[in-house]
Amino acid sequence: MVRIYRTDLTRPRGAPLAAGVTRRPNEARAVELILSVFRGAGFDDADAVRCYHSFIDLALGHSALDVAAQSLTPAARRGRPERLAGELPSTVTDTHSNIAATARHLARHMGGSPFGTSPELFPRALAQPISPNMR
Repeated sequence: MVRIYRTDLTRPRGAPLAAGVTRRPNEARAVELILSVFRGAGFDDADAVRCYHSFIDLALGHSALDVAAQSLTPAARRGRPERLAGELPSTVTDTHSNIAATARHLARHMGGSPFGTSPELFPRALAQPISPNMR
């Protein structure tokens, strides 16, 4: 996941291409490797595919969002909603108690990429049983 993300950020023009299905040999090798990890970890074939799909979309989604954020002008970055997170509670404290309660955390975390927590959280999520409703 980290390798996909870092590659996309260092080659932002290629990131949208990485999100597409190419059906080329390198893509097949990557899919084969990731599926082998999930199947080797004991997931049955259907769950291995669901895990692969979640894994790859999580990595590519983070990449796409962060590549897009890098391309913003400084003026556009100042107007991003995440940057306002620290300012919102003073204006909406009565109606948005969750924002008010978490304001300092929002201000600290929402200005950057959440990618750093994904490689840690994803394996934890995999350790949980997959709900029959999600299949």
